[in-house]
Amino acid sequence: MAGIRISVASGKGGAGKSSLCVLIGAALHRQGRSVLLLDLDFGIRALDLFLGADNAPYHLLDVLEKRCRPADALISLSENGRFCLCQAPPSQDDRSAIHWELLGPLTAMLAQHFDFIIADCPAGVTPALYAAARVCDRALIVTNPEPVAVRSAALCGSLMGAQNPAAEKKVIINRVMPRFRDNIMTDFDEILDTVGL
Repeated sequence: MAGIRISVASGKGGAGKSSLCVLIGAALHRQGRSVLLLDLDFGIRALDLFLGADNAPYHLLDVLEKRCRPADALISLSENGRFCLCQAPPSQDDRSAIHWELLGPLTAMLAQHFDFIIADCPAGVTPALYAAARVCDRALIVTNPEPVAVRSAALCGSLMGAQNPAAEKKVIINRVMPRFRDNIMTDFDEILDTVGL
């Protein structure tokens, strides 16, 4: 049985997508599952920093451009090789001509070897977001209780839904804590209604 492909997205930077990817991946690995984290943020990669991973000789762009085999770009994060990272390139403009159409076949092949593939999407509406939306089995839309983040998550969720109506979509309201700022939404039902998930 093929693994589950999960896209983690948000319309706004700083919502906690990368942290969530790492935490979910680590939790699944502790439960005995094999997990691959894919960093799709070719502008500002972060997963390698969160995980303390060394720079790999190859990265996801090398795989998409067929300069290496997928296995060559995987960084093992565990002794048993069942928790891995495929990092984004050190610096790449996400608007450049990247073969995002290959993400589907690539993740389908990798899903034969991993129980879960978790894709960390870049913030905003990017070609990487559209590609991840089209290939995912599940989508997690991350927001925090600030109006701009909620509105951005609503747009992101709508776009992902249009790309892949069959994918299961959920919203995660992150960074919920007492705050002493005025611009915070505290009615979670209103947040869920706004995001539409």
